[in-house]
Amino acid sequence: MKGHLEFSPLFGRWYFMNEETECPLHCGYAVELRVGDRYYPGRMEFCDEGWYVILQQDPRRRVSFVLKRKCTYAAPLPW
Repeated sequence: MKGHLEFSPLFGRWYFMNEETECPLHCGYAVELRVGDRYYPGRMEFCDEGWYVILQQDPRRRVSFVLKRKCTYAAPLPW
């Protein structure tokens, strides 16, 4: 089921959202994010800079980036 990740300033956390679901995400949750035309598996984490995602592109390479609160990110249902 496709949807997106969106930040809630009221609760200070990220949610998976679509027309049917609104689900809060926690540290360690598995997610898939679209980068270009592909989805990559990853997980949500928290640090001093805010929430970020670590994407596992292959067993030898990981990419991480801080999620921008004013952006939404295309993602399928995380479970």
